[in-house]
Amino acid sequence: MGLLDQMLAGQAAGITPAQETDGEGAATGPDAVLQALLPVVLGMLADRRGPGAAAAVPQEAARQAPAASAALGGVGGLAGLLARCSRHGQGALASSWVLNGANTALTPEAVSALFTAQELGEIAARAGVSEDEARRGLARLLPEVVDYFTPTGELPERGQLLERITDYEKRLPH
Repeated sequence: MGLLDQMLAGQAAGITPAQETDGEGAATGPDAVLQALLPVVLGMLADRRGPGAAAAVPQEAARQAPAASAALGGVGGLAGLLARCSRHGQGALASSWVLNGANTALTPEAVSALFTAQELGEIAARAGVSEDEARRGLARLLPEVVDYFTPTGELPERGQLLERITDYEKRLPH
């Protein structure tokens, strides 16, 4: 069971994925950071603001999608993220996330190379975490999310990807 399946399984069982809480009972810790980043990452991969997005996204999905789903539409969706990885010398690494087999790890330093300081700031702000937490969380989450949404070892068609992301988002707590 992969990280995303584990996150949903914990949700369904009513188990909070956070391992720690702050003095007021709010979730903190690495798992809480991943939960906070997940809707932002899904929004980046869906790229619902890209060319032709309005026609490709069912109206129900557009209404139900978390506000963060529209975040960072300039990344260009899943294909855009993978192209960005290639442009920054991380193409083989990103290919390992798509292809069947083990995922090559992403480092927080590589995340800093993939996203501008402004983009990292926006991601962190939307997730409600620090930029350093966002960097570390993205390093852990991006390989898992890309792997999860490319189960056949190939990039899915845009419509199919949007359907899968929307289905996954519906199962997340709101």
